[in-house]
Amino acid sequence: MYLDGSAKIDNGVTNSYIGQGVIYMSGTFLVKNSKLCGKLDSSNSNNCTTTGWNPNTNLITFVANGNGSTGAPDSQVPVGDSVYIVSSHVQGAIYGTNIVDAATTSLVDGPLDGSTVILGQTSNSAFPPFSIVPSGMPGNAAIYAVAGNPQLFSG
Repeated sequence: MYLDGSAKIDNGVTNSYIGQGVIYMSGTFLVKNSKLCGKLDSSNSNNCTTTGWNPNTNLITFVANGNGSTGAPDSQVPVGDSVYIVSSHVQGAIYGTNIVDAATTSLVDGPLDGSTVILGQTSNSAFPPFSIVPSGMPGNAAIYAVAGNPQLFSG
Protein backbone atom coordinates (compact mmCIF):
# COMPACT_ATOMS: atom_id res chain seq x y z
CA MET A 1 0.00 0.00 0.00
CA TYR A 2 1.20 3.52 -0.73
CA LEU A 3 0.21 6.61 1.27
CA ASP A 4 1.05 9.96 -0.29
CA GLY A 5 1.65 11.59 3.06
CA SER A 6 2.40 10.76 6.69
CA ALA A 7 0.84 8.27 9.13
CA LYS A 8 0.64 7.94 12.89
CA ILE A 9 -0.59 5.63 15.61
CA ASP A 10 -1.32 7.76 18.65
CA ASN A 11 -4.47 6.33 20.21
CA GLY A 12 -3.07 5.18 23.57
CA VAL A 13 -4.33 1.59 23.20
CA THR A 14 -3.10 -1.83 22.12
CA ASN A 15 -3.70 -2.41 18.40
CA SER A 16 -3.18 -5.78 16.72
CA TYR A 17 -2.93 -7.07 13.16
CA ILE A 18 -3.04 -10.40 11.35
CA GLY A 19 -1.14 -11.24 8.15
CA GLN A 20 1.64 -9.64 6.16
CA GLY A 21 1.79 -6.32 4.36
CA VAL A 22 3.91 -3.31 3.50
CA ILE A 23 2.88 0.33 3.85
CA TYR A 24 5.01 2.86 1.97
CA MET A 25 4.55 6.55 2.72
CA SER A 26 6.01 9.66 1.15
CA GLY A 27 5.98 11.36 4.56
CA THR A 28 6.86 10.37 8.12
CA PHE A 29 5.64 7.68 10.52
CA LEU A 30 4.91 8.33 14.20
CA VAL A 31 3.97 5.82 16.90
CA LYS A 32 3.29 7.50 20.25
CA ASN A 33 1.93 6.12 23.54
CA SER A 34 0.48 3.08 21.72
CA LYS A 35 1.13 -0.58 20.96
CA LEU A 36 1.00 -2.37 17.62
CA CYS A 37 1.15 -6.13 18.12
CA GLY A 38 1.56 -9.04 15.76
CA LYS A 39 0.99 -11.37 18.72
CA LEU A 40 -0.97 -10.51 21.88
CA ASP A 41 0.07 -11.98 25.22
CA SER A 42 -2.53 -14.62 26.16
CA SER A 43 -2.31 -13.71 29.86
CA ASN A 44 -2.65 -9.97 29.23
CA SER A 45 -4.14 -8.92 25.90
CA ASN A 46 -2.89 -5.37 26.48
CA ASN A 47 0.69 -6.50 25.81
CA CYS A 48 2.62 -7.76 22.80
CA THR A 49 4.69 -10.93 23.11
CA THR A 50 7.32 -12.58 20.94
CA THR A 51 6.38 -15.98 22.39
CA GLY A 52 4.48 -17.71 19.61
CA TRP A 53 4.82 -14.74 17.24
CA ASN A 54 5.71 -15.99 13.77
CA PRO A 55 6.84 -13.10 11.55
CA ASN A 56 6.98 -15.54 8.60
CA THR A 57 3.18 -15.32 8.48
CA ASN A 58 2.42 -12.23 10.56
CA LEU A 59 4.58 -9.18 9.83
CA ILE A 60 3.70 -5.61 8.94
CA THR A 61 6.34 -3.33 7.41
CA PHE A 62 6.39 0.47 7.42
CA VAL A 63 8.61 2.37 4.97
CA ALA A 64 8.80 6.17 5.41
CA ASN A 65 10.52 8.71 3.18
CA GLY A 66 9.90 12.00 5.05
CA ASN A 67 12.34 13.90 7.24
CA GLY A 68 10.24 15.96 9.61
CA SER A 69 11.27 19.28 8.09
CA THR A 70 8.64 20.09 5.48
CA GLY A 71 5.80 21.25 7.72
CA ALA A 72 2.65 19.42 8.79
CA PRO A 73 2.07 16.50 8.75
CA ASP A 74 5.77 15.63 8.19
CA SER A 75 6.66 17.77 11.20
CA GLN A 76 4.94 15.29 13.55
CA VAL A 77 8.46 13.84 14.04
CA PRO A 78 11.73 15.64 14.87
CA VAL A 79 13.60 17.27 11.97
CA GLY A 80 15.76 14.67 10.24
CA ASP A 81 13.58 11.69 11.29
CA SER A 82 11.59 9.48 8.94
CA VAL A 83 10.23 7.38 11.82
CA TYR A 84 9.76 8.34 15.47
CA ILE A 85 8.60 5.77 18.02
CA VAL A 86 8.08 7.19 21.50
CA SER A 87 6.73 5.46 24.63
CA SER A 88 5.41 2.66 22.44
CA HIS A 89 5.77 -1.03 21.52
CA VAL A 90 5.78 -2.05 17.85
CA GLN A 91 6.02 -5.55 16.38
CA GLY A 92 6.98 -5.11 12.75
CA ALA A 93 9.71 -4.04 10.35
CA ILE A 94 10.58 -0.33 10.22
CA TYR A 95 12.46 1.32 7.36
CA GLY A 96 13.25 5.00 6.93
CA THR A 97 15.09 6.93 4.26
CA ASN A 98 16.34 9.17 7.05
CA ILE A 99 16.65 8.61 10.83
CA VAL A 100 14.67 5.85 12.56
CA ASP A 101 14.36 6.93 16.21
CA ALA A 102 13.07 4.57 18.92
CA ALA A 103 13.00 7.04 21.81
CA THR A 104 11.97 7.07 25.47
CA THR A 105 10.87 3.65 26.77
CA SER A 106 10.12 2.23 23.33
CA LEU A 107 10.38 -1.38 22.23
CA VAL A 108 10.52 -2.54 18.62
CA ASP A 109 10.26 -6.26 17.87
CA GLY A 110 11.54 -6.37 14.32
CA PRO A 111 14.27 -5.04 12.07
CA LEU A 112 15.09 -1.33 12.04
CA ASP A 113 16.78 0.20 9.01
CA GLY A 114 17.46 3.86 8.37
CA SER A 115 20.27 6.24 7.45
CA THR A 116 20.81 6.27 11.22
CA VAL A 117 19.03 4.16 13.85
CA ILE A 118 18.74 5.67 17.32
CA LEU A 119 17.82 3.48 20.29
CA GLY A 120 17.10 6.02 22.98
CA GLN A 121 16.76 5.92 26.74
CA THR A 122 15.57 2.47 27.93
CA SER A 123 14.77 1.38 24.36
CA ASN A 124 15.23 -2.12 23.04
CA SER A 125 14.83 -4.10 19.83
CA ALA A 126 14.47 -7.89 19.50
CA PHE A 127 12.55 -10.33 17.33
CA PRO A 128 12.31 -14.02 16.45
CA PRO A 129 14.08 -15.22 13.29
CA PHE A 130 12.17 -15.19 10.03
CA SER A 131 12.87 -16.07 6.41
CA ILE A 132 9.63 -15.16 4.60
CA VAL A 133 8.85 -11.47 4.21
CA PRO A 134 5.89 -9.63 2.68
CA SER A 135 5.94 -8.98 -1.06
CA GLY A 136 7.08 -5.45 -1.68
CA MET A 137 9.31 -5.23 1.39
CA PRO A 138 12.54 -3.31 0.68
CA GLY A 139 15.15 -5.62 -0.81
CA ASN A 140 12.62 -7.82 -2.63
CA ALA A 141 12.05 -7.68 -6.36
CA ALA A 142 9.04 -5.60 -7.39
CA ILE A 143 5.95 -7.60 -8.32
CA TYR A 144 3.58 -6.09 -10.85
CA ALA A 145 0.03 -7.25 -11.51
CA VAL A 146 -1.11 -7.75 -15.07
CA ALA A 147 -4.77 -7.32 -15.90
CA GLY A 148 -6.24 -10.09 -18.03
CA ASN A 149 -8.99 -9.89 -20.61
CA PRO A 150 -12.52 -9.37 -19.24
CA GLN A 151 -14.47 -12.58 -18.68
CA LEU A 152 -17.94 -13.72 -17.62
CA PHE A 153 -19.89 -10.75 -18.97
CA SER A 154 -22.66 -10.32 -21.48
CA GLY A 155 -24.26 -7.57 -23.42
